[in-house]
Amino acid sequence: LALKHNSVDFQTDSIALELSVPNNTDVSAKEGSIDLEFTVTSNPPTILGVQTFEAFSSKLFTGVPVVIQTTLLHATRAQVFWFVGHELVETSHKFTPRPEHIGKNLSVVITPIREGYHGKCFKEAYQFEAPIEELPFMPIVSPMRDEFTLVKRTAEERKSTMRMMTYNILADLYVSRELDDDTQMFPHVEFKFMRKTRRMPMIVAEILAYDADIICLQEVDGLIYDTYFEPVMQAMGYDAFYSNKASCQREGCAMFWSKKMFERDEALTFSLRELFDPDSHPPPKPELHRWDSMTGIKHLLKSHPELRRVTMEKIGQILQVVKLKIKNPQEGQPHRVVIANTHLFYHPMADHIRAMQAYVVCKKVDEVRRRDISQDPYPLMLCGDLNSDPLSGASQLLFTRSVEPDHPDCWKYLHEYQWDM
Repeated sequence: LALKHNSVDFQTDSIALELSVPNNTDVSAKEGSIDLEFTVTSNPPTILGVQTFEAFSSKLFTGVPVVIQTTLLHATRAQVFWFVGHELVETSHKFTPRPEHIGKNLSVVITPIREGYHGKCFKEAYQFEAPIEELPFMPIVSPMRDEFTLVKRTAEERKSTMRMMTYNILADLYVSRELDDDTQMFPHVEFKFMRKTRRMPMIVAEILAYDADIICLQEVDGLIYDTYFEPVMQAMGYDAFYSNKASCQREGCAMFWSKKMFERDEALTFSLRELFDPDSHPPPKPELHRWDSMTGIKHLLKSHPELRRVTMEKIGQILQVVKLKIKNPQEGQPHRVVIANTHLFYHPMADHIRAMQAYVVCKKVDEVRRRDISQDPYPLMLCGDLNSDPLSGASQLLFTRSVEPDHPDCWKYLHEYQWDM
């Protein structure tokens, strides 16, 4: 039996059959044939896939949202019914466990829906493996940062202030990596505390506790961003932007901003090694010629082949630059802001590389904030993991706008450091 559906929106052919065979059919009386009754459902709403963080095996903590994502066929949306024990507690794609749910199991029933369709559909049900637990005690959140986590901002404060946070969350691919001598990266921590199924929900809990308007993260696993951070933060009222490192490693930087407060104007990703290459981007406008130290950096790279190889071929750090439009600016406030997020090179002998990276980062951000020649330069905020202490070359460059040739740390290993990976 073949059926072709003529709907414009649901052209892919699909069929569901329900058979009913008469029990007392006289086959001989009908010359070897029997009559069958078919109930045909044309293109029923169908669930092709259901996704949640770690496929229902993650820890469930009070106060930490859980989000269900669905892939559908012949359906316009899915309705998710959340059950704690046998009690229906929520009917959206997001559910946040509460203290009274501790110790109970969480399950979902998902129904695909197509507007105007009243026939049968195929529901799916799932149960999470772990029972709901109380969120573990995190002293860094409270009491150490009670001024952010316990004191709520008033409506007036939200209009006149902007709260930002930056956080290297330690990519899971580094947590589980073994060293050359078969030891773990963090032997002083029991691995059960490092598992992503426990650690990532606790990180989300901490991020949400700070109630930030703009969030910049580093070392974000690409897959965990897709399956956890992005859907959860979207459900909590944030827009999102992810940029993977310019390397084979599936980790990078992520930015989130409040959709109530901001609207995305422009989101850009730059490879830091390309920022050292004069052929990778057009020459600056005349007013940007004050960035004349690029001439010295290019001379340094040309005279040090190993430094050039490491800086422009090996390392894969990136820079995120997002231009945000403020939805309801108050009098005297800018209409747009520029946010930058990066993660500089880590090696302890590479302070000189981080200083040069910080320079090209600032140069590129300045270019972006000055593109609109009809406006004054937009205010900027630079976030990231700079892998630098306050006395380092990168920090001194940001604090004082210069790094002296005799800086005691910045140029210490200029002629010694070599790529060793």
